[in-house]
Amino acid sequence: MEDLRARGFKMFDRKKGVDRAHGMLVLNELGRLHAASLLKEKYIGSDSFEKYGVLEDEWALMKSDPKMSEMAQQMYAGSLNGSIKLLEKISGYENTVEWLKEIQPKILDLILDLFKPSEKFGVIIHGDCWNNNILFR
Repeated sequence: MEDLRARGFKMFDRKKGVDRAHGMLVLNELGRLHAASLLKEKYIGSDSFEKYGVLEDEWALMKSDPKMSEMAQQMYAGSLNGSIKLLEKISGYENTVEWLKEIQPKILDLILDLFKPSEKFGVIIHGDCWNNNILFR
């Protein structure tokens, strides 16, 4: 893997976050990625990924590995727990808190369902869009 720092790329400090301009730049580029994947499907076909093995379904791999599955379930459930604790302190979010508690035990399955191919809006996604995976020049 190439070290892009030599070409002037760098990350934002994850403790400070990005400013609005850089956040909008990321969202615009993600939109271009999604649009490009629709063009790929239109002009090259939807079976090219399977045919050429370009993309691997990491989410399906995670579900097939019990250790990974349990780790991911705990991670997502823990994230939901943080949201639940925060929302319990804010009036008006009682229904949301109950819903989050209801989905918490099955959160991994719900997330994996989101990654099933869609015939209507099937696009390539970044998959791990957070500060440490976004570089700016």
